[in-house]
Amino acid sequence: MKTKVAFGALLVLGGLVSLGALLMWGVFDSAPSASATDIHPLIVKTGPHPDLSLDQDVEVVGEVYLNLCGGTLDVVFTPTGDNMLDEVHACVATHVLPWLPPGNESKCEAEGGHFGAAECDAGSCTIEITANDGLQCGASVFVQAHAAMEDGQTAYGEEWKGGFWADITCCC
Repeated sequence: MKTKVAFGALLVLGGLVSLGALLMWGVFDSAPSASATDIHPLIVKTGPHPDLSLDQDVEVVGEVYLNLCGGTLDVVFTPTGDNMLDEVHACVATHVLPWLPPGNESKCEAEGGHFGAAECDAGSCTIEITANDGLQCGASVFVQAHAAMEDGQTAYGEEWKGGFWADITCCC
């Protein structure tokens, strides 16, 4: 009888330890984790002539992600380390865009994109774009993200003078 009770207690204790480990790892966590957000690097080119070579090294100076809240698509730029943003621009479309000069609203819209710009005070910087024409939760969109850094450098989202596909995360 003592063996059955001890074995039963061991099973219960083992189950509690396993449940605790699952809770610690977030298996039963109902809130979305940060990894659910489709985050892309904000990069600057390194070297003396960053426009001359597309294969130069890059430095990550921040992150860019998209978040849909109500009828507004937020393009969020967050600098890392000591990097500071001065101004940001984004052109978002449901199709691939050719490279567009930063801040050119008319060219973005002529290509069927949605344009947004914002000046930054400190920390992260958010562009608000009215969500329509396929800009919905879970949709994949093509993004050209640009940031003017306070130190005079130019940064782009994920690819130098290019764009990236991103999934729109829903805030609700």
